[in-house]
Amino acid sequence: MIFVIIVAAGKGKRMKAGKNKVFLEVVGKPMIYWTILNFEQNSEIDGILLVTAKNDISKLRKIVDKYRFKKILNVIVGGKERQDSSFAALKGLKKIGAKNNDLVLIHNGANPLVDKKTISDVIFATKKRGAAVCGFQAQDTIKESRSGSVKKTLDREKLWQIQTPQGARFGIFWKAFLKAKADKFLGTDDAVLVERLGRQVKIVKSPVDNIKVTYPEDLEFVKNKLKLNLAS
Repeated sequence: MIFVIIVAAGKGKRMKAGKNKVFLEVVGKPMIYWTILNFEQNSEIDGILLVTAKNDISKLRKIVDKYRFKKILNVIVGGKERQDSSFAALKGLKKIGAKNNDLVLIHNGANPLVDKKTISDVIFATKKRGAAVCGFQAQDTIKESRSGSVKKTLDREKLWQIQTPQGARFGIFWKAFLKAKADKFLGTDDAVLVERLGRQVKIVKSPVDNIKVTYPEDLEFVKNKLKLNLAS
């Protein structure tokens, strides 16, 4: 089985939207609609679990019902941190009988431009390697700073900007999240928890369009890109 966890519990403070950014309108529909649609229409995906804030549960369920998404297994309450929300979803999958060898993809609700190839590439790499992420190589020169001055210039050929989905076999994710909880470790993404187990995580290339909407200009980019995609 291949499951997808879509994390949509963020407050979107940097968007200054005054509400959960996944509900912002994008080409006539809420952003989360486009995110879900990419996985709903992918024949490799068996089920989708949505995670959001307690106050947004009913709103998200109404969207699921309105657009008749068939693969949604449940809409559950997330946690204080993104990592807590992902773990809550893993617990939800465990309750419905997810097996250690099942594949799980964790995706940001605010990444609505992920394409079919990226999803399939992450699935393929996860099947082969046990864990995988998608991203694109750094395009600009990256410098490490200290006290406002350049400490050193990093080799951008070795630097990747990681996006979602990030995948692993259920058993690997479960062990990784349990260890993080025991160690009181808070990671910046899900894959770093797998890395802490000493496991290699395969990187697959995704288009630079596959961004997480964080700032207002990101939202405008997504709107324009979707309009072009729908017109083509």
